[in-house]
Amino acid sequence: MKTSIGIMGLTPLLSEYLDQLEEAGPKSVDLLSCVNTVKNICLGALQEAKAVYSKLV
Repeated sequence: MKTSIGIMGLTPLLSEYLDQLEEAGPKSVDLLSCVNTVKNICLGALQEAKAVYSKLV
């Protein structure tokens, strides 16, 4: 996943959250919050990419 976000230029936004997910134990309270944050940022990036792509085609 880190490679994919790097290609999309999202490393500065997501690296902290991905590191937390990587290091989190199974009972981590913030796990769901990190997952939701990563999901929301990625969904926003996908919407932006779709908008750019639709202008190119």
